Amino acid sequence: MALPRTLAAFVAAAQLTLPDRRAMALFDLSEAGFWHSFQALPWYVGALALTTLLGAPQVALSDVVLDALFDVVDFLAFPLLMIPVTRSLGLGEVYAPLVVATNWATALSAVLIGSLALGPALPNLVWDAVVIGLLAYQWNAIRIAMGTG
Repeated sequence: MALPRTLAAFVAAAQLTLPDRRAMALFDLSEAGFWHSFQALPWYVGALALTTLLGAPQVALSDVVLDALFDVVDFLAFPLLMIPVTRSLGLGEVYAPLVVATNWATALSAVLIGSLALGPALPNLVWDAVVIGLLAYQWNAIRIAMGTG
């Protein structure tokens, strides 16, 4: 993984918290940047695996591996499903920017959740607020990437 490119992508993803389309200019939206955005996958899976391990002290390694496999499918599902959706809506030109933005935004969200899991146990209400905030963040990232936000 090219760490400087990855860090730049995470910075760009963090900028998507603001309702400002200029955040998209921080991403590498070239073909190479599109494929590089899938390097967010190890960050996503790793952060969620860490969360699983910290959340259940007696978790079996096979459960962590199975969860990781489902996380890979989950991560790849959105880009694959958006191919026919963007084409049928006549928005094929936004497909690559949408995937780049959502790949990095999804990984950033998982890293945040993993970071929170490292600290002391948080009340359910705090976790609920974090999840709601991350859903709003993802929605904003999609809107900005599609040019509607």
